[in-house]
Amino acid sequence: MTPPTSFSTLTGNKPFPWQHRLLNLWAGADFSNDVLRLETGTGKTSAIAIWLAALLENPDQVPRRLVYVVNRRTVVDQTTSEIEAISKRLHGTELDSKLRELSVLSLPPDESALTISALRGQLADNRLWSADPARPAVIVGTVDMIGSRLLFAGYGIGWKTQPLHAGFLGQDTLIIHDECHLEPAFQVLLETIKNAQHQSPRPPKLIALSATPREGQGNVFELDEADYKNPVLKKRLTALKQLSVQKVNSKKDLPDAITKKALSFASSKLPVLVFSNTVELATKIAKGLAAQKHTTKMLTGTMRGLERDNLVNDPAFQRFLPAYDSANEDTVYLIATSAGEVGVNLSCAHLICDLVPFERMAQRLGRLNRFGEYSKATVDVFHTDDLDDPRQETLELLHSLDGDASPSKLAKLDPDARDSASTALPKMLPATDVLFDSQSMTTIRDLPTKPDSLDPYLHGIVDKDLPRTTVAWREEVDLLNETTVDGFDPTTLIESFRLKPHETLSDGTHRVLKELKLLAKNKPDTPVWLVDRSGNVDLKILDEILDKQILEHRTILLPPSIGGLSPVGTLDGKKDAPKMSLDVSCRYEERLRRWETEWPGQDWNLIKRIYLNDDDTDNAQVWSWYEKAWGGDGNGQQTSKLVLLEDHQNDVASLARAMAQSLGFEPEVCEALEFAGKKHDSGKSRRTWQAAAGNTDGSPHIAKPLERSFSAAGFRHELASLIDLQSDLDFGAFSNFQRDLIQHLIAVHHGRARPMFAKKELFDPETPRQLVDEVARHIPHRFARLQEQYGHWGLAYIESILRAADYAASAGRQLKAGKQ
Repeated sequence: MTPPTSFSTLTGNKPFPWQHRLLNLWAGADFSNDVLRLETGTGKTSAIAIWLAALLENPDQVPRRLVYVVNRRTVVDQTTSEIEAISKRLHGTELDSKLRELSVLSLPPDESALTISALRGQLADNRLWSADPARPAVIVGTVDMIGSRLLFAGYGIGWKTQPLHAGFLGQDTLIIHDECHLEPAFQVLLETIKNAQHQSPRPPKLIALSATPREGQGNVFELDEADYKNPVLKKRLTALKQLSVQKVNSKKDLPDAITKKALSFASSKLPVLVFSNTVELATKIAKGLAAQKHTTKMLTGTMRGLERDNLVNDPAFQRFLPAYDSANEDTVYLIATSAGEVGVNLSCAHLICDLVPFERMAQRLGRLNRFGEYSKATVDVFHTDDLDDPRQETLELLHSLDGDASPSKLAKLDPDARDSASTALPKMLPATDVLFDSQSMTTIRDLPTKPDSLDPYLHGIVDKDLPRTTVAWREEVDLLNETTVDGFDPTTLIESFRLKPHETLSDGTHRVLKELKLLAKNKPDTPVWLVDRSGNVDLKILDEILDKQILEHRTILLPPSIGGLSPVGTLDGKKDAPKMSLDVSCRYEERLRRWETEWPGQDWNLIKRIYLNDDDTDNAQVWSWYEKAWGGDGNGQQTSKLVLLEDHQNDVASLARAMAQSLGFEPEVCEALEFAGKKHDSGKSRRTWQAAAGNTDGSPHIAKPLERSFSAAGFRHELASLIDLQSDLDFGAFSNFQRDLIQHLIAVHHGRARPMFAKKELFDPETPRQLVDEVARHIPHRFARLQEQYGHWGLAYIESILRAADYAASAGRQLKAGKQ
């Protein structure tokens, strides 16, 4: 099947000339054009389909995973929608069969060959993308989500899984940074990470994507004459956008001026989009329009993920989406902040906004008559005389357009003038090997060389950058505390049953503080959980956290009983508890909680179980957390079925070898992974572990706990497995390099030993202390040697293959026929 035919099957469209040219380059593993300069409306997110078609043509040289980085999380990012559409079109086609051949694991017929982890709903940061490293996957994430994981941190994930995310995102990937001009510091970080991987097994490819990239940035791929002659592209590039620029006397006049202009289109029966630079201004405009009984929706970055996701199903919001027939319908208004400027495939007939720097103004203009579907489209820009330099220069550029804001006219603007009118580049904090070394040592959480915040590396140092605070609601905040539950550890609970994007909202710390003070007026003693960036949880009462410094860059978990959520999903201190629960942690079907001990089925693993009464009585009140065995976060340890230790280790060994071979690793690495899989859990044979797991008679040894609670008093089976290797005759037959790699893989297969075990974990009840210390002494030196050989991300990648095999075996997944 020729590449153009593959593209048409995946997208349902004939490729534009530029798409055909780029596909030929990528299918030949040519990623040297590392900047894609593509005007608005030209289909830039089709880069996903182009990657997939190229992978099908050349699976040995094209990366298996696509990492698509967006500037911020929005309601229904165009990227996610496009991936879902591709996945549906794949089903039952020849391409689907070809794609399935790349996977190592057997896939059910109803399971897509392409795995997706995106920003919203049930797709939010799932484990499927990392469960089979040979299986093609698309991961969509924000700068913070992807950047922190690449730096071995991972906002919102536990420290034990940080190396896995770093390995699978930093190796064998094509990283596309969408709207790269909006996050120049992150682009520099990506380039630094890429250039630091010359010794890695599968270094990443990096593509910067933008309609207005900064001058002098990389080797540019752009539209050519054939594209400008293409009838569809020509219609979009020359789409009418009649520009008017209007001055108001002061900022306080902006709400009325913008509202009045918006109301002038009240009888148009068309979608009208209003952009505001601040939430406060957006709120005033929305109230003004709603007061006139007009259908008005809001889209801001301060909304909770669930409400933002649900917008896509709102008939009023759908008026702004592609291919929507809006004939004979009433006028509808969408009021958006910067959250609507990127990542959303919006199109409107009339656009009204305040003045912002050019790089953002270009994004806004791209939402007007995006596909040339309106015969008349207008944009009205309001401004005051009180302008900083970038906005003043943007104003001059807008005047120079002579009322024509079409993409083709914008493209002819002087590049230096565009850059000068854009937000000034932030101060860049260079990422060095010192940073990478520190971050990769994930088991030392308080290392002095680790930065307090990764923001300077992800976003640069911005003087006006305002701190933010995240808020979510969980039932356990009301139910669980240190006095009612003996031995309760909230940090472990949140790490195991972590917050998902649909649960949280994020807002400026000053606004969060204002709303929390309102909530505290009547309920100052309400329990809250304060979560820092490392995931550590402190139990507080609301009155204790009403301080800006305490709230900055923290997550606040509130009990649903306190309320505090507006109908549109923003924090509102005047709102009482709603009729339905604010706790939406189990909104989607990959995890659940139950008030009983009965297992929900074999497809579920137990994450945690808490007894609110005496756990020795039959009357204990039991709260259980479960996750899907396949496709959950991968933290569940207890299962409802018996798993024998020998069988589990053999399964992991077969899976690890098959995964490594499928990815083209050298035979000695494949052999090391296989042997590590066969021995990785041998330490579980200790009487201490077996008894804690519920195997009281000691034989045959089991691999997974059976009891309602599991505690081995700090005993680490990984360390015991290392000790067992020292007397294993088969292990002695390997080369020095392989012995290093085998021992390292076993030590780190649950995220520990990077670079060492905690002091309290250095014991084995069935081994002399001298031998324990001797084995432990070599762990950090071995880690350093292997990281020097493979690089920070290369070593994490190899580790993650064994971890993926362990996860797949635990979930009962089988090797595909022909992969044994």
